[in-house]
Amino acid sequence: MIGYVQTDTLERWHSELQERVRNEASELKLENSEATVRFLEAFPLEWASTHRRDGLDPVRLLHILFDCRKPGHENEN
Repeated sequence: MIGYVQTDTLERWHSELQERVRNEASELKLENSEATVRFLEAFPLEWASTHRRDGLDPVRLLHILFDCRKPGHENEN
């Protein structure tokens, strides 16, 4: 698990992270990216990526953004 201390909105980070994975597709050995994956309704911005691994089967990663802000602070940057 990789965590980030961040500001701004979940939607901004969702698109920012997807763009970064696309931009670094070669280095990350990106095989596929699924923008509309749904694990649970509680995680509306979830997405997945599949990456090739040398000598092993590809690995599928689920990217889930957790909103850990206090209630009432959803619109703060």
